Amino acid sequence: MKNIAIVRPCGRETTTELSENIAQLRTNGFIVSIADPNPAPDWKYTSASILGRLRELTAVLMDDSIDIVWCCRGGYGASDLISRLDWQTLQKVKQKTLIGFSDFCAIQTAFSSKLGWPSIHGPMPGTKLWGGLNAPDVSQLVSIIRGELQSATIQLENEQAHPTGTIEGELFGGCLTVLTSLIGTEFFPKTLTGKILFLEDVNENPGRIVRSLTQWQQSGALQGVRAIILGNLFGCLSEGESKKDAIQRPLHERLAIPVFLTEAFGHTSPNYPIPLGAHATILSGSLVWRYAPHASRLRQS
Repeated sequence: MKNIAIVRPCGRETTTELSENIAQLRTNGFIVSIADPNPAPDWKYTSASILGRLRELTAVLMDDSIDIVWCCRGGYGASDLISRLDWQTLQKVKQKTLIGFSDFCAIQTAFSSKLGWPSIHGPMPGTKLWGGLNAPDVSQLVSIIRGELQSATIQLENEQAHPTGTIEGELFGGCLTVLTSLIGTEFFPKTLTGKILFLEDVNENPGRIVRSLTQWQQSGALQGVRAIILGNLFGCLSEGESKKDAIQRPLHERLAIPVFLTEAFGHTSPNYPIPLGAHATILSGSLVWRYAPHASRLRQS
């Protein structure tokens, strides 16, 4: 039986269904705990003060009875915490699987890069995008947590020509804006060589998306990357714009990397889970990942 801790290191949930969603997890055999840090009404963008969020997250990370640290929702604030965590002590505690996306990917990336902890980009129970345990994305995520699902297929909207016909690598990714903000810090992987990037974002226009990935290229972060998969870009396109013409084509002009499109993940529903560090293969218009959490490591230090 998995012991899950729900944490609020980013924003405060706006949905009223959180308690019901937690009750569903408990009904399905999970032990679920949630702390409630003191709110920070003077700044609406985070669930609590930096110190309050840091204490909550640290307590859960240090607790060896916890198996899974599941973010309640995204928003802002995760980057406040990663430089304040006691990384030397965290090297000695039991690894946990980190689940979430959006702003939480700053914490997921830090733990994957520095300590090799397993992590899954997937739905969060404190958002309106949570469709319940019967929703296809949440159901798939629960199957991964239980160890019942170790492989899945993501359909790509278009197949790019590639000299070998097959692209293989380890998956790494998350929210483009959040990951871009980590470039140049100790929390970003030292190399992405051999990786397949999966990236999504929300309410960014095509120019900013292309500019961000241009920064990745100019900083050297894309060196050795084997492919980029762009997920759902909710709110990023104007009426009449297509992701292919407004984003994919300009990226092909700038990057010597195959760029694929899908609607399978992102700030939308369904948001199918993707394990960081999973081995993936792109072939015939599909990406297939295989996940063994104790064998998947992204640690670069």
